[in-house]
Amino acid sequence: MTRAKAGFAEDPRFWSGAEQFARGEYFDAHETWEDVWREASGEEKVVLGALIQAAAGLLKHEQGNVNGMRRLLDRACRVLEAPPVDSPFDAEALAAELRVVRAAADAPLRDRPRLLSAPSRRG
Repeated sequence: MTRAKAGFAEDPRFWSGAEQFARGEYFDAHETWEDVWREASGEEKVVLGALIQAAAGLLKHEQGNVNGMRRLLDRACRVLEAPPVDSPFDAEALAAELRVVRAAADAPLRDRPRLLSAPSRRG
């Protein structure tokens, strides 16, 4: 069975959020993706929600809220590890990196692993 291609890949706001995320601007990425999420439906909404949770989780980490970060990253990773739509970015790689950040939750922020696979266009 072939998964449907994610329509949000055509939305420039999605890629703007990805750029914000890559720069560590997690609050802004969350807000940008939330605008796209509001217009999405079905399984696309699930993937966008996971990205929003990832951004919110990393923001919680920056704020020192380790429990909130763990909870949000766990939720995000459950979706990103097996996205229900054909994602325009490597969701599995992002989930793996989020798991590394989550595992290092007790490390000081300056020692937190840097995400290398922020959502970027495939191919």
